[in-house]
Amino acid sequence: MSAPSVGKAFVWACAAVGTLARVLPLFDPGGRALTQFPSEDGYLMLTISRNLALGHGLSIEAGNTLTNGTQPLMTFVYGGLFWLVDGDRASGVWLVQLLGIAIAIGAALLLRRVALEAFSEFRHGRLLAAIVAAAWYASPFSTRFTQNCLETGAATLMPMAVGLLLLRRRLTFDEPWPIRSCLLLGIMLGVAFWVRNDAVLLSVAICSALVVSGALRRTTPLARRVAEAGAIGTSALLVVLPWLAYNYSLFGNIVPVSGISQGADSFAENLGRVPAILAEQISVVGLIPVAWETDPRVVAATSAVVLIWIGLVYREAAHARPARRQFLVLLGLWATLHASFYGVIYGAGYFMGRYLFPLSTWVCLLTVWLGFRVWIRAGRPNATASALVPFTLALALIVGLDVRAHRHGLDNGHFQVVDWVEKNVSDDLWVAAIQTGTLGFFHDRTFNLDGKVSPPALRAKLEGRTREYVISKPVEYLVDWLGIATWLEDPNFAKHFELVLLDEEDNLAVLSRRGS
Repeated sequence: MSAPSVGKAFVWACAAVGTLARVLPLFDPGGRALTQFPSEDGYLMLTISRNLALGHGLSIEAGNTLTNGTQPLMTFVYGGLFWLVDGDRASGVWLVQLLGIAIAIGAALLLRRVALEAFSEFRHGRLLAAIVAAAWYASPFSTRFTQNCLETGAATLMPMAVGLLLLRRRLTFDEPWPIRSCLLLGIMLGVAFWVRNDAVLLSVAICSALVVSGALRRTTPLARRVAEAGAIGTSALLVVLPWLAYNYSLFGNIVPVSGISQGADSFAENLGRVPAILAEQISVVGLIPVAWETDPRVVAATSAVVLIWIGLVYREAAHARPARRQFLVLLGLWATLHASFYGVIYGAGYFMGRYLFPLSTWVCLLTVWLGFRVWIRAGRPNATASALVPFTLALALIVGLDVRAHRHGLDNGHFQVVDWVEKNVSDDLWVAAIQTGTLGFFHDRTFNLDGKVSPPALRAKLEGRTREYVISKPVEYLVDWLGIATWLEDPNFAKHFELVLLDEEDNLAVLSRRGS
């Protein structure tokens, strides 16, 4: 078997494995489809989408509390899917995951188009582009994050579309950019912001690079570069203005409550996790357990991997065409801004994988490009064996991790809370929890306490009066992980609530209002 034949077989195998891993849970609509891929935060978005479909607007807590704690575009899209099934929970989640598969395929196809530009000078460029797209599509982290019922897959697709526009229109820093292209780029960046508002970092990277190139390179006058950046920024702003106006007029801040909540008291909290996440993406097929990410030994090892990878990319880029080098500089600027923002500003470190996921397509592309460049520079040693061994190992690791995910796919860590409430609490009673994504989706009368979607709860959290907030609400039960039981250490709170269940095996604690 020749090396190209091995590569083609790998592409088809990855396409099949990536699709099968995503589709299998859908054969169990009321069971595994609800548990394997939808995440806790995914259920927060689905709750808002379902309420929108039921005519309650962007809301939570049985439609009684308006919220902006979501990424709007996909919330509206998912709302349309729930509307098609009259708000049926299981059917809606099934359709959302089916759409997730379509988005993942779309992102892979866009990645292939971008990779064709990167590998245009190579003899087997089309095959290499297919390998990049197929490997990313089948990678375990891609499967997990494109199916999590959030905006993560679409947030990865949009930067690919922007990058393809830059490459196809040959927009470099050596020549002026047509204003028409700048306006189109701004509109795309605006749509990307509606998908996930961290797209503002991509806008900042592009506009900053334009202005700096005008100031330093002088191949295009600075005034022209400022005009181009202004056209991009203005058109993007016009697209996002309705969402910003909604946020400010109803909630007093253009930043959604979820962003404020996640950024509170979390400065540089996640910085140590960045190397592990990037190392996963560099490997294309590997996963590092979340619990290991901040281990000093793992941080040191993955930091070394990332730095070596950056050094090798930089060295190989020195031999690339000027336009390609400029694109890599722009890509590096955006990646630095993106990783720094989530590493320094945001909290909830266990979500860092999905926060940085939009970088994964580009990292995968550069890993394959780098590997191929190194292979060529080494004189193409033993072509068939040097292709068969890594492709076989990569596919085996992908399949192994998919099987592991399937074996552990009957619980997202929160269904023990849902099960207890469904068995012990009637639909007309109010419950509350810090983590209300899954619980709030299945029990409408659920108060959110961490402030990620509830503006009143966020104010209470920032003012340090969350427990007083709970006491003031018609909450009959607090149901969450074991940590909620420590609230009874507050004597005033203990006057109002008592412990009725502490299940360490299931990580479940239940507090009941006294006299209920």
